[in-house]
Amino acid sequence: MNDRYLYRGKCLTGGTWSFGGIVPVNGIYEIHFMENGRLVSCIPDQGTVGQCTGLCDKNGTLIFEGDIVRLDTVSKHRAIGAVRWTEFARYEFWHIRQDQGFQLGQRFDETEIIGNIHDNPELLEAAP
Repeated sequence: MNDRYLYRGKCLTGGTWSFGGIVPVNGIYEIHFMENGRLVSCIPDQGTVGQCTGLCDKNGTLIFEGDIVRLDTVSKHRAIGAVRWTEFARYEFWHIRQDQGFQLGQRFDETEIIGNIHDNPELLEAAP
């Protein structure tokens, strides 16, 4: 599966994260994935559904919409922000304190995923 078509969502039953394709069913999204050779579906909390950006952080981990990432630049500047889809039809690193963002693809190799907005919102509150 192309990473751009990979989604994740936190299942309502069990609270675990599922990764797979997304299918609209009766006005909600389901996540479908293969498990032990069979197709399985999960009904996620709709607010947790996010698409994969197709990019990886500096550790090779796929970055999803809603991830919280730390940006360490060559000049040793550090920032923490969330990955979001913007009206410019692109994924951005959004720095909460400065209320600004930039295209994630410009510096994805300088980012590291440290959490996500659903499980770790306190990381954004303490962001430099």
